[in-house]
Amino acid sequence: MEFRVLGPLEVRDGDRRLTIAAGRERALLALLLIHAREVVSTDRILDEVWGEATPESGAKTVAFHVSRLRDALCPDRRRGEPCDVLRTEAGGYVLDVDREAIDAGRFERLRAEGRALLATDPPGAHARLAEALSLWRGEAYGEVAYEAFAGPEIGRLEELRLRTFEDRIEADLALGRHDEVIGELEALVAADPLRERLRGQLMTALYRSGRQAEALRVYEEGRRRLAEELGIDPSPELERLQGWILQQDVRLAAGTADRRPRNPYKGLRAFGEGDRGDFYGREELVARLLGRIEDVARSGRLLAVVGPSGSGKSSVVRAGLVPALRAGT
Repeated sequence: MEFRVLGPLEVRDGDRRLTIAAGRERALLALLLIHAREVVSTDRILDEVWGEATPESGAKTVAFHVSRLRDALCPDRRRGEPCDVLRTEAGGYVLDVDREAIDAGRFERLRAEGRALLATDPPGAHARLAEALSLWRGEAYGEVAYEAFAGPEIGRLEELRLRTFEDRIEADLALGRHDEVIGELEALVAADPLRERLRGQLMTALYRSGRQAEALRVYEEGRRRLAEELGIDPSPELERLQGWILQQDVRLAAGTADRRPRNPYKGLRAFGEGDRGDFYGREELVARLLGRIEDVARSGRLLAVVGPSGSGKSSVVRAGLVPALRAGT
């Protein structure tokens, strides 16, 4: 059985969509889903679902609606058989479903997996985060959003959704997809103009797309909004990003590879390939190294003597190369 709350409330049993009556049953189910595998007392159900409209026969009213909800969740059970999904416990009721059976639970798992991969595996992170976002069909707990009990959970899930967008865009930027995310970022920033991480991502995407002036305008707009609405300056991170854009800092280069330390030996042709082991007693190899110095000096190229620790590189330099250089070779 699958419970969908990232949009209109929906219950599916395989390919079949179960019908949950509108009104109290749907609100009751939403409350039980928010507190899945917890005992929700009859008094709390009355307070959260009925509020000031609580009937005099409160416990009986709750029992009646729980019975109807059981019929909807376990439509194939025979008369008198229990409905294991919705159990009666002392003083209340339990919706006994695993978090993976609720799309919100799967969303949170995929989000955590994606975030864990951001630093080391941007493609894998992007796949997980995109899958997490694909579970959303609208506002969380759609038709019960007006219920006070649903407010905190809706707010929590919506914040996680926005953070997941930010993380997925971070993966996009690491993969060099700056052009592709500009439109999405502009819409997100317009909807939440005080969210500095989104604004910084938009600045980065614009800069990498050759739109430096626009990136700086996005910063100025954010600085002005923060000052007018909150009376604060941009965060140190956003100010640092503005400075990098002004200086065209190499740290803003697209893709994860551009942020790694450059290998100074990249592109050098290996010399003495197959000559493994130490250099002691290797007069022929030393002679070959010395013979290369003149060629290297004429071409202006770099000659690197490489080898494992303890193999004798320093001894070669001291015994052969240094005297040769002093002699003006």
